[in-house]
Amino acid sequence: MIKFYNYYKLFNFRFFLFLLFLFISFFYFLPNLYKEQPVININNDNMPISNENINDILFILKNSNFEIKKKSYENNNLSINFFSFEEQLLAKNYIENYLKNKNLNYNISLDTILNIPLFFEKIYSKPMKLGLDLKGGVRFLMEIDYDSIMIKNIENYYNDMKYFLKKENYFYINSNCFNDSFEFVFNSDKNFDLILNYLRNNFSELIFDINYKKKLISFNLSDIKINEIKKFILDKSLISFRKRINELGLSESSVRKYGEKNIIIELPGVQNLNRARNILGKTATINFFMVDNNNIYNSNNKYVPFGSKLFYDKNNIPILLKKKLVLTGDSIISAYSSVNEENKPTVNIQLTNIGAKNFFNITSKNVGKLMAVVYNESFNDGNESYKNLKIKEEVINVAKIMQPLSKSFQITGLNFEEANDLALLLRAGVLPTNIFIIEEKIIGPSLGKENIEKGYNAIIYGLLSVLLFMIFYYNVFGVIANICLLFNLIFLVSFMSILGAVLTLPGIAGIVLTLGMAIDSNVLIFERIREKLLLKNDCKLSINSGYKHALITIIDSNLTTFFVGLLLFIVGDGPIKGFAITLCIGIVTSLYSSIIGTRIIVDVFFKNNVKILPIGL
Repeated sequence: MIKFYNYYKLFNFRFFLFLLFLFISFFYFLPNLYKEQPVININNDNMPISNENINDILFILKNSNFEIKKKSYENNNLSINFFSFEEQLLAKNYIENYLKNKNLNYNISLDTILNIPLFFEKIYSKPMKLGLDLKGGVRFLMEIDYDSIMIKNIENYYNDMKYFLKKENYFYINSNCFNDSFEFVFNSDKNFDLILNYLRNNFSELIFDINYKKKLISFNLSDIKINEIKKFILDKSLISFRKRINELGLSESSVRKYGEKNIIIELPGVQNLNRARNILGKTATINFFMVDNNNIYNSNNKYVPFGSKLFYDKNNIPILLKKKLVLTGDSIISAYSSVNEENKPTVNIQLTNIGAKNFFNITSKNVGKLMAVVYNESFNDGNESYKNLKIKEEVINVAKIMQPLSKSFQITGLNFEEANDLALLLRAGVLPTNIFIIEEKIIGPSLGKENIEKGYNAIIYGLLSVLLFMIFYYNVFGVIANICLLFNLIFLVSFMSILGAVLTLPGIAGIVLTLGMAIDSNVLIFERIREKLLLKNDCKLSINSGYKHALITIIDSNLTTFFVGLLLFIVGDGPIKGFAITLCIGIVTSLYSSIIGTRIIVDVFFKNNVKILPIGL
């Protein structure tokens, strides 16, 4: 009696838990049935769009047989919703041609909106994210400027050598620094060999070219050192880009090297090219300078005193700052945006221990004086030659040092978007050198649409084939397996939505594979039940024994596959990772639905000791 009561309690708990999981999963599965709406946004930062231009744009689209689902104009932004992504891309070309002919400098961006009920947004229920092969997105081809970093390294070696020669009292007549080499000329034979040995011991990574007659030594970077620098720059650039993409919250993005000096970045689901370009192609940091209070800049003679440098603020007002840096962005280890007590955007800065110590010492000596924060930005806007980087330097904040500053402090003077972008770029790290965008491309979802349709057809046809086979071969038990197979699909999709996993074309193949593995588990169980029935065991005992003896085999086969999928996820990238994600999640959900789910339904319908089981014998 006690055993029966405990089993009854356990059965009720499993039944309740399964229904709870199914109920929750259903609400996270439903948003995937809603389609995204493609949108074109047209705006102007400086002035509103005239009614004439709005009417002209709508008239052109209507005459070109575009179906507009919805249109709205709010906050100087014209939004036009379309029924398909193909129409969105085509309409963008028509609008661009119209604006070009009218010489109108309007911003055009592609976007999508998810038209799901508000209820799903409140419970944070969103559809699965789609990869670049299914949804489309943007692709950038970046080129690393190795030349500038090599010149910088040559200059560093040149300055270091001057320092060490002076330190050791080795005097030279003349020195020159070029783009790819530098040289020193010495004045006597007396110490020449001694100097030469000293330099070879301390600068072994350099190649020496010696002219004994002229007492001249030329220096170049060795091939090993050049390759070492290139590898370091490439690896650091990849890390920096991945950090930036992670900060943007983009999943299943691809950042990979392409050749010796190129990087390919693919961002699925991103259609706002300007936003992506600004984040990826921008190098931004902040520097701190003391204000030159002893001099006033005269705009008439434009004289800048020695030891000072001229900057401008946002209002184009000139400000004289001392050239000596107080603090650079390299000392920043953390940055995040927020609002202060006055509801103004701020960037909260945290420094390294060394940076904090130096910053404290300098600000301690300058209490009561003015210090300026200079925003430094370099970017490629994509409108000119790709190597023509634009440099922006402006004073964003000038404040009096009221007390010594240390590890944490705030800066102001930016709007909300600028504060967010600056915090993002500071967290991700400054790019090690100039990186140019040499090609940018919006990848339309037309190919993705075809792939999605083929993938969905594969799932549907495969699923129908399996369903029909199971019903034909296992009768009622086949129907039970089919029901749980549908439950497994709901579990799989909902878990991928909750975890933010990205569905790719290989991922669809992973879904098809897990559906097959789920049925395979049920086949093993049902065959074990059949074996026990052939041995003239009663139905209840056969069911218990079938599930018990098949459990180890099912877990063993699925566990080995799960570990392979996990390994593919860890070491793989792109399509391989997309396949591994769905495979691993699908294995977990299929085990739960095929073992627990089918057992619950079987116990509900066959809890009494029936004489005949409809299992296809």
